[in-house]
Amino acid sequence: MGFSSGKGITRLSSTQLNMYLRCPHQWYLRYIKGLKIPPVGNMMQGRVYHEATADNFKQKIKSKEDIPFNELIDRYSEHWKKDVVVSEIDWEGAKPATVREEGIALLKCYHKEVAPKIFPKLVEEQKVKFVIPGTLEIVGITDLVDIKDKIIDHKLSNREKSQSDADRDLQASVYLWLRPECKAFVFHQIIKKRPTKSMLIKEPGTAGIIPYKNLVTTKRSPQQTERFVKMMSDTYTLMQAGVFPPRCDSFWCSERWCGYWGVCKARFCIH
Repeated sequence: MGFSSGKGITRLSSTQLNMYLRCPHQWYLRYIKGLKIPPVGNMMQGRVYHEATADNFKQKIKSKEDIPFNELIDRYSEHWKKDVVVSEIDWEGAKPATVREEGIALLKCYHKEVAPKIFPKLVEEQKVKFVIPGTLEIVGITDLVDIKDKIIDHKLSNREKSQSDADRDLQASVYLWLRPECKAFVFHQIIKKRPTKSMLIKEPGTAGIIPYKNLVTTKRSPQQTERFVKMMSDTYTLMQAGVFPPRCDSFWCSERWCGYWGVCKARFCIH
């Protein structure tokens, strides 16, 4: 398998930039060679959660009210059937029905504790901007921009994002650069807490988890934005030059965390 350059790339997203910076060879396999790895169950759970949340906020722009939760569950179920039933998914040993019920519990937490305080102006709107005029576009689709011009991003996670995590987050940097009228980026996390049996007895009906919210706000200074723009340009230069080494020194480089691990192991004899 010979190396190829990224000279055909004219548009990048924060997902692509993150992947390249995490492991250039992973990006090469996905976007140059076109090797796609089946999504895992948690990824599909997050997709359906996002779609149901977007359904609520799109109608709320005019109605100013949230969809009743029973109706939102119906929307969630419709998306689940459309996205999950017809897809090839690596469930990683989990039961699809359990993953589905967990998603509903996470959605309930957000709908009850966070959504009533959010009044959207834009939902799932794409923004494109040239970082290198006439050469490279950066594209981003914001989950939501509220009436106070804050960008809100919905996340499901097993771990809380700290303030330092948020302040270094590349996605937040991309979106705040794409939308300079927005002065803050807010992570709306719902955390999947794995409780003890005694905790579940006290709070039954939570699909084996006790969800809770974690909201983290971050901003970027003009100096930070300037450095970030240079980083995007430098990263693109490396892509153009065909620089795609594997990052064998990271915890990401393992069978558990990288779907391309087997390909790299066969080629580079790592581990």
